[in-house]
Amino acid sequence: TSTEQTTSTEQTTSTGTTPGTTTTPTETSSSATTPGSPDEPTATPAGVPRRATPPPDATLPGGVERSAPAAARAAVTRLTLDKRGPARAAAGQVVTYRITVRNAGRVAAQGVTVADRVPEGMALARRVRGARLAGGTVTWRLGRIPAGRSRTVRITMRMSGPAGRVCNVAGASAANARAVRDGTCTRTTRRPLGVTPAVTG
Repeated sequence: TSTEQTTSTEQTTSTGTTPGTTTTPTETSSSATTPGSPDEPTATPAGVPRRATPPPDATLPGGVERSAPAAARAAVTRLTLDKRGPARAAAGQVVTYRITVRNAGRVAAQGVTVADRVPEGMALARRVRGARLAGGTVTWRLGRIPAGRSRTVRITMRMSGPAGRVCNVAGASAANARAVRDGTCTRTTRRPLGVTPAVTG
């Protein structure tokens, strides 16, 4: 019996555990990556360069690439508009307004359009060459204007309303420029009555 107890004691101590000490099992880390899981890093084959990760906000929703700010600024230009006309006119008088659009930027303006709405108190005196009339608005499609250049169009109106102040506003726009507006006002006066010569003897 004493021999069996000795043998049992030797088997216990051969495991490396101190008698009377409780052994704590080693836990497996939960952060280990399972082969084939989505979190497993993909190895890059030898000789193939790793593709750079696109920066945040590189694309817009729907997969549309965001334009580079520098390239966008380089393509944008600036328009100015100047409209001139008479300050005063008699009722029924025909007057001419001049509209000048200028490209004040450093690149060509593309698809330039000038529009002038005929206001109440005025009427077109004659057809405008190179323009289209629709809904009371006269539109010129001028196309491309190089940097630093300008184009001038003219419109002839008849003062058809009563005496008073009539303002006329025109606008210009381009595919790569902000829309601009400018206007001028004309004060309409009554047409002076004809003087009847006195009848003598």
